Amino acid sequence: MQDSDIQARLSALKAQYSQRLGDDLQTLTAQARELSARQSVLDPAMLEKLRQGLHRIAGSAGTFGYAELSRDTREMEMWLQTAIESAVSPTPPMLSAL
Repeated sequence: MQDSDIQARLSALKAQYSQRLGDDLQTLTAQARELSARQSVLDPAMLEKLRQGLHRIAGSAGTFGYAELSRDTREMEMWLQTAIESAVSPTPPMLSAL
């Protein structure tokens, strides 16, 4: 395989990832907004789903050239993990900040 073929395939992978990343970020934003809108006790399963989405992006974003996004989502993931483990649900304003 020639370098130009490899570069073309890598570019195609990055473009596919970028498209999926936009969709994933919209989904995570919607999940965080839904959680922050709740006035009652938050569902731990929903918090975990949000944490897993952040984890996925944190792990893959750097590979495709989004180092800052990877750092930021890792930080958010760790913050949410701490909240989940402490069994203290984040408040709606905390989730809005997320």
